[in-house]
Amino acid sequence: MANSFISRKEKLIETGVYSEDDFGINLKGDLSERQRRMLLIFAYLWIGLAIINFLGILFFIYFLVLSSINFLIIFLIAVIFLSSNIYLCMQHAKPFWNDVQDDVVKTASGEITKKFFYTSTGWKNYNSYYTVRVNNIVFSVSPLLYYALEDGKTYRLFYVPNSKRVINIDTHN
Repeated sequence: MANSFISRKEKLIETGVYSEDDFGINLKGDLSERQRRMLLIFAYLWIGLAIINFLGILFFIYFLVLSSINFLIIFLIAVIFLSSNIYLCMQHAKPFWNDVQDDVVKTASGEITKKFFYTSTGWKNYNSYYTVRVNNIVFSVSPLLYYALEDGKTYRLFYVPNSKRVINIDTHN
């Protein structure tokens, strides 16, 4: 039984989510500096993608001006397409940014129910999704964390409310 508990902790440490150093801070309902940096990285990655889309708009406009093609329709389509991508990127960044600003950690305790499923994205293309459910709260998790958790075992998940990202895990005996 002790070996099982130790190996469960070791698996969770490998995922990068489990951290005994952050428990005290998380139990108070706050984010640690490490967790805050992790969330900011996700927000900055989405903002960076939005900037790349914006630069794409500028490059496309420059290309159309140089080519001297009647570009009004192409220009409008490109601007609408890239602007919608910028908007979506900023919407993805917003929950992570809000989690850092709010500095609130919530917990969910209970038995883990794991669910894995595929969605088709076209001919022979699939996306796989890994989720865990604790007390009717569903969390999307990485494959590494999904396989580290044992179905039916009791855990306490520490998560941030806006992005519903699991930031720490307590393994119960």
